[in-house]
Amino acid sequence: MGYVQTLAIVVASLVMIFSLFEPVDAKKPKIDRIKELQKLQENELLIELDKETFTRYIIEPSKRDYDVFIYYTLSKKCEHCVSIEGELKEVAYSYIQSDKHKPSDGSRPIFFAKVEYNDEKTGMFFAASDFSSVPILGFANSELKNEYYLNYHLTYIDKYLWKFSSQDFNDAGKLLEHVNKLSGENVEQKYTMYRIMAGNALIFSVIGVLFFFKDNIGSLLQNKYVWIVGTSLIFIQCVGGIAFNMIHKVPTFKYAQDSNGEVYIEEYFQKSQRSQYSGEGYMISMLMFTIGALMVVYTYVNRIKSQVKREVICLALIVAIFFGVTVLQTIFSMKASHYNPTFYPPEGYMKGPLSVDQGTNI
Repeated sequence: MGYVQTLAIVVASLVMIFSLFEPVDAKKPKIDRIKELQKLQENELLIELDKETFTRYIIEPSKRDYDVFIYYTLSKKCEHCVSIEGELKEVAYSYIQSDKHKPSDGSRPIFFAKVEYNDEKTGMFFAASDFSSVPILGFANSELKNEYYLNYHLTYIDKYLWKFSSQDFNDAGKLLEHVNKLSGENVEQKYTMYRIMAGNALIFSVIGVLFFFKDNIGSLLQNKYVWIVGTSLIFIQCVGGIAFNMIHKVPTFKYAQDSNGEVYIEEYFQKSQRSQYSGEGYMISMLMFTIGALMVVYTYVNRIKSQVKREVICLALIVAIFFGVTVLQTIFSMKASHYNPTFYPPEGYMKGPLSVDQGTNI
């Protein structure tokens, strides 16, 4: 058998062998990823990414034919993170109901996911994007610079990142407006069944209470203790800014994250006179109410028959009121630097015997 015949037999044998294998479609992994994400999105408003799934859906694809809004968060000890996540789920629900995760017009599917910080499991993904605080909403689209396998970097363009501060207005409507702007869509807000049911439950509860007390409302409104408690609650809520806090979703305090990923309260009071945290407002309103209540109690001290008890209680009330007013004044001076009255003499005040004492005689 000649050389040419031998070569022909070898080639024919190789062709027969390779024909037994199914052809590999280069696009199949991408299609599979989309189908997997679509299935996950229909079960979860925010797809929870761990080390394996983040790598599979965000890092591995060199050219993703889908976009993902990723919410970087920390649920433990971060009330602000949990609050924003609840509103973001409303946005995800609106997109899912509009079939943006499986569009029929050939546009890129859009998914919503979250990755929670864990030092051992997901911390490397936060470090890859130089994220040192939470919460953050990132838009992982085709412009995400993926250099993870080269130098462990995932670089978002600044306009595709929202690093939430404690003062950010972050209800579902505002988030939806932001997401629509980045995605180029015009999705209208849709409400989840949970939110609709919660609203209805509140309305029916109020109606039920009013119906139950319909025969006693007259006498109830004439009860002085009802008015005392009612006006006290109204004072605390109004001075604390309950309406503003509810409308603007004001965070309780300013949170920060230490080197270990633990979230702590960095600031209780804003130094700006024109802004405040919700917790700050309620603390001040409670302090003002307490001082006022102590002053009211002081007017009843004379009813105590025992002179010793009367004097001790009187002294205790004076000290408590003085302490409360001092704290209130300190906080107000911090927020309004132009305000600077004080109970104490100036630093240059010279003390001496009463006959030559410098100061105002009372």
